Amino acid sequence: MTTRKKFSTLIAVLIFTAVIPAALSALPGITDTPDISGQYIFYRDTTFEAETYIGFLAYDESTIALRVFSRDTDITTYIRLDPAADYISIIGESFPDFLTDSQIETINYAHDMLYELAGRRKHLNGIDLSKDLYLTQEFLQFGGNVNLCWQFYMPLFNLRSITSEEGEPLFEAVTMGILESSDDTSFQDFSGFTDVPPSLLAARKIPAADKAIDDQWIELYPYVRAIDSVIHVAVNMPCSDGSAAFMQMQAYDFLQSMGGSYVYLPNSTLTYTNDGLYSKVLYAPDKDSEKWTCAIRKIKPLDETYVAYQELNCYTDYYRQHSAYLEDMLVRWDTILSER
Repeated sequence: MTTRKKFSTLIAVLIFTAVIPAALSALPGITDTPDISGQYIFYRDTTFEAETYIGFLAYDESTIALRVFSRDTDITTYIRLDPAADYISIIGESFPDFLTDSQIETINYAHDMLYELAGRRKHLNGIDLSKDLYLTQEFLQFGGNVNLCWQFYMPLFNLRSITSEEGEPLFEAVTMGILESSDDTSFQDFSGFTDVPPSLLAARKIPAADKAIDDQWIELYPYVRAIDSVIHVAVNMPCSDGSAAFMQMQAYDFLQSMGGSYVYLPNSTLTYTNDGLYSKVLYAPDKDSEKWTCAIRKIKPLDETYVAYQELNCYTDYYRQHSAYLEDMLVRWDTILSER
């Protein structure tokens, strides 16, 4: 996806989120962290010999899809849950017409993970997850004690990762998203990641040549500027439900895959505090582009009803070349927005 196309999609999402509350539902037994209907998350499970991904999609409180795929297999089942139960209780499931013994074993393992993750998340009801929560627990599927990381903006179970006691990844969230319509096939189309760039690390010094960039920006709209393949949005936005609630909802949105381009979570970051929200997100190339892109997003509360919002979209190679300048520019625009 080009940065200009991604910008158009993002603005539509921002306007929708700011004005219309999303329909919410939660998995049975999870009472205090509802999920947005149509949200999905994929985990990379390193316990398989072949690179394997397990995906969970919540249509509503009683219907979920479970997908397991690797180079050797790709299976999707649709599960009906008892919405009156306070735990995962499967009352129906549709399978592909034919499954091998190996595929049946894989689906049974995915069922076990569904029960385990939902059950462990249920035990966290009432616990504040606004800050990352790390727990060490015994986990039979992984052969003993493991470390679990929970984050409130991870959909369905709030689980970010499971690592061994030595810190090796065992079960790691790799991408998340939300279906935009009944025709959206992004859950089924996801095929993993290749040629992943490293995390976005800012340079320490602004090259002298970068200072000339300030004079090259072109204003597209009153709150949108562009240069080369870079889009910068800077605007003060109303938030009728209060700045804290607005930021929490945007934390979900900031990490969503969109428009056929999937977020790569392991090399993306999000920091959430009472003082603001800040994220650096990597997007894999889609069918229209061969380049990885990145989005830098910031929200700073101005008062209870307004926030300052910034977004920077560009190719990752451009960001690495000009990262210090771009980060400095975002800081300068924080001041400009606070004075408007």
